Amino acid sequence: MARYGSAAYDYLSAAPRREADPRRAFEVIEGEGLDERARRGVAASTLSRGVIVAVAVALVFCLSFARVALCASTVGVLQGAQELRGQVAEAQEASDELLVERSVLSSSSRITRIATQNYGMVRAGEVATISIDDSGEGAAEAGAPATPAADAAEGAAQGA
Repeated sequence: MARYGSAAYDYLSAAPRREADPRRAFEVIEGEGLDERARRGVAASTLSRGVIVAVAVALVFCLSFARVALCASTVGVLQGAQELRGQVAEAQEASDELLVERSVLSSSSRITRIATQNYGMVRAGEVATISIDDSGEGAAEAGAPATPAADAAEGAAQGA
């Protein structure tokens, strides 16, 4: 005699097999909950604020870059100006030295000393000056020929 309940009952073998339901396991009900707001995406006002912030950050970055570039070019120009000031000062010193040397070398006493000591020259005691008049009027009035051609003509006239 068999007692019920004494043997283990196999639930898996006794349960009917279910086939996969082509429908979803759960249904989504559209509504106004948190899930709806998440699926909706970013609000237009939030997106526009984000764009404004991004544009502001880009503008600050560009202005900062321009400021750094301007400062760098200013430093370069100032260094070039300082270098030019140094070159002008050196050129001024060289010019002053050349003026002093020119003054020393063109001194008449120095030239006289070098001429007498090194070359044995002596200073002339009497100086004769000859001036030639360019105009023919002054020479004709004094009785002298004005040109060599006139002198030759006058000599030929006296010889005849």
